[in-house]
Amino acid sequence: MPDCVRIACAVPAVRVGDVKKNAADICGYMEKAAAQNADLILFPELALTGYTCGDLFRQELLLDAVDGGVLEILACSAKCPDLTAVVGLPVRCGEKLLNCAAVIAGGEIVGLTAKSCIDTVQSRWFSVPARGGVATLNGKQIPVCTDSLFKVGERTLGVEICEDLHAAFAPDADIVANIAASAEFAGKRVERCRLAKKRSLDQKCIYAYVSAGCTESTADFVYAGHSLIAEKGALLSQSAFETMTDHMLVCDCGNRHVESSDEEEAPQKDTAVQRLPFVPSAEPERVAYCKDVFRLQVAGLKQRLSLLGASAVIGISGGLDSTLALLVAVEAMRQLGRPMTDVHGITMPCFGTSDRTYRNAWELMRVLGITAKEIPIADAVRLHFRDIGHDENNYNTTYENAQARERTQILMDYAGTVGGIVVGTGDLSELALGWCTYNGDHMSMYSVNASVPKTLIRWVIDAVSKEPVFSGARDVLLDVMDTPISPELLPPDAKGNISQQTEDIVGPYALHDFFLYYTLGCGYSPRRIYTMACQAFAGHFDGATVKKWLGNFYRRFFTQQFKRNCVPDGVRVGPMGLSPRGDWHMPSDAAAKLWLDEVESL
Repeated sequence: MPDCVRIACAVPAVRVGDVKKNAADICGYMEKAAAQNADLILFPELALTGYTCGDLFRQELLLDAVDGGVLEILACSAKCPDLTAVVGLPVRCGEKLLNCAAVIAGGEIVGLTAKSCIDTVQSRWFSVPARGGVATLNGKQIPVCTDSLFKVGERTLGVEICEDLHAAFAPDADIVANIAASAEFAGKRVERCRLAKKRSLDQKCIYAYVSAGCTESTADFVYAGHSLIAEKGALLSQSAFETMTDHMLVCDCGNRHVESSDEEEAPQKDTAVQRLPFVPSAEPERVAYCKDVFRLQVAGLKQRLSLLGASAVIGISGGLDSTLALLVAVEAMRQLGRPMTDVHGITMPCFGTSDRTYRNAWELMRVLGITAKEIPIADAVRLHFRDIGHDENNYNTTYENAQARERTQILMDYAGTVGGIVVGTGDLSELALGWCTYNGDHMSMYSVNASVPKTLIRWVIDAVSKEPVFSGARDVLLDVMDTPISPELLPPDAKGNISQQTEDIVGPYALHDFFLYYTLGCGYSPRRIYTMACQAFAGHFDGATVKKWLGNFYRRFFTQQFKRNCVPDGVRVGPMGLSPRGDWHMPSDAAAKLWLDEVESL
């Protein structure tokens, strides 16, 4: 057996649905790998079409284009006789569509491996192959299975597709290649490395992994192009986090002594119930996690702005959520190499705006160097009150919602004048509770905080504010972090201070985020969550307080689903999200009685 095998993991800048462009990019990387004497090159799952095509996978035109793309790749392969390529693509098999990896060498398709672990989302388009199935590609009948072994020189190659890593069948091969499209979440890289090292140690093999990059759709997830190669329990190489797409990792491995390392191991979790389950308790881990969250937020918005060639328009209130969204937009614009003035911040003071938040909004915009604009809305809202016959002294929901909707109208229309998109500021906790005005702050053109819970936002701002690029804004950011959470829709008190504090109305966000984590993430019953919360918050909240806000959580969570069923795009960057497209599916008229009855019985 030769001493070395050279493996390349390539992540082209895929254009979703543009098979011709993607095929050309794949060929370009094959030629580059061949020039570097690589023996094997891997491309991500469905790299030929893009992984995030959705219902376009049902279009004949797209599938016909795959045949043409394969011909181009085969022609390139013929010019690279010593290189084996593994390319992800959709393949027709009778009336079914399979998610496949084509193993290509010497200008021929050596074989097709089909994905066997199809999740509920992908099952809308793809099927699990029948044993002995035959697929049609370029008019040829090609056997397709899930457990084929191939040859790369004198070594055996087994191929997996993404979640097949967890399947019962594990290829007994010298090299196991996993081509994936794995959405990126904060902390997920560490877990991938751990799994790859364990798998390579268990099988005494080389384990090579490549995943889709950030030019995939960022409607609900971001893909980071993570590539890694492990051998016999050791991580030999991996791509840098900042390398999100359009890169190639090349590594020599095989038939040599390697030492397993504990570096990159997932941190051990404390067995005690954590009060803030979304926030890592240890400072080094927390800071690293928060920076990952921010990077992923930036990656999602950066891709959207790049694709549209748009500027970013944000309503700046001087509060936590709009501050984080502003920092994300500024960093996205910086990475795009565009001027900060392409970020448009608009502060829209009205009846409840306090002096503190007003000053902070202006200071943030000033120190960050963005285009800043003030549009007072009190007169417009009063005119609207007169139009609908509402008494300005009646501080009901109409009084509050009219302000939120006026602000959204201004942002949307202003975005049209500057060729921009409205960047939403609402967070995961607000979506869970429905603490947003329908078609007001509930709506935007891209929502960067949609999967970031309220209890984490302060920590993300704190971690990011220590970065050199934001050093000039550190002082004002500290004051923003210290400001009480408020929608500022009711007039300030006699001293000009915030009179309307959110947690007095809907309950402490620490409790609500705790409830959310264990309801969505674990599916626990109200009784179990109540018991855990009483333990976690002992000395902070008594049982009666926990019960009160737990009931409020379930009541609001169920009744506000109609808002979540039409939320704008926004990537998931943490362990859970509430997008109806990929995270949480629930009818708007589901009954909360079962849950509320159990809370009442506590």
